[in-house]
Amino acid sequence: MILILSNPFDATTTEVCFWLDKYNGNYLVLSTDDLYKDFTFRLPNNISFSIFDKVNVIWNRRWVIDSLFNEEYSKDNLVNKGIKQNLHSEIQILDKYFWNQFDDKIWIDKFSSIYVNKLQMLKIAQLMGFNIPDTIITTKKTVLDDFIKQNKSVICKSISDNIIFDIDEYNYFYGYTNEINSDLLKQLPDSFFPSLFQEEIDKEIEVRTFVLFKHIYSMAIFSQADNQTAIDFRKYNNEKPNRTAPFKLPKDISDNILKFMKKTNLNSGSFDFILDKKGKFYFIEINPVGQFGMISKPCDYKLEKLFAKELIYYDQKNKRNN
Repeated sequence: MILILSNPFDATTTEVCFWLDKYNGNYLVLSTDDLYKDFTFRLPNNISFSIFDKVNVIWNRRWVIDSLFNEEYSKDNLVNKGIKQNLHSEIQILDKYFWNQFDDKIWIDKFSSIYVNKLQMLKIAQLMGFNIPDTIITTKKTVLDDFIKQNKSVICKSISDNIIFDIDEYNYFYGYTNEINSDLLKQLPDSFFPSLFQEEIDKEIEVRTFVLFKHIYSMAIFSQADNQTAIDFRKYNNEKPNRTAPFKLPKDISDNILKFMKKTNLNSGSFDFILDKKGKFYFIEINPVGQFGMISKPCDYKLEKLFAKELIYYDQKNKRNN
């Protein structure tokens, strides 16, 4: 059986399930609400859920534990926040231990693999043969000033994952990539919070690449044609969207991708690359739980269909082996 760890509102999960139904795949979609509403197991590994005996492959799509803490526990905001933080820590430990009991299953992908460190990924990418932008993390204005003089144009980006949060009726996104110009540099204090800076690559195009096992699909994004998206294509221009097109990576880049996936124990992921005006590729980052719909539909790759067929293939393969 195929076990899909997701929330009931994820559109990609729904689309993959459509193809699973079409090909008679044996699957179950499980959310945190489903699992933890009636939950008991005895240590060290006595799992009291009969369905897990039939599971061969697990797709870790959108396992969101925050949905468990929606109620208010106190009228005092600080007390309420403290209780939620404590409950969140409790369920994180439980979650990690519980899913480790299924280490012998085929995962796309394990929790230990999907929580990536951007800095570590840059280091591994370089070891695997990728070019990476010149990068520093610093707290000093003088160091940043020297870095800008060395690279002429510099950008700043978040070290951790992007954060999306709501305040009243507004939606806020923290994590856009921004250029550090001379006016902004003057406004900075002599010392600031540890921040990541990179040389700005003179882009020809951006390339988003989706990988599933040994399948590699890429899309070119012509973000440079619009000043709004030139630094970060995620600053979408909905009135005049970036042009996109199917793209085939050079063999050496594809080979490096597969080496990277093996090194990081990942079976799936979305890569961000930049192709500069001299024809040189740069690894920017990887998202193990990337949205492949943004490649699938514009390029007509039908990746949802591919994903369903791969899940069924590994379900049947693991069943035969057992």
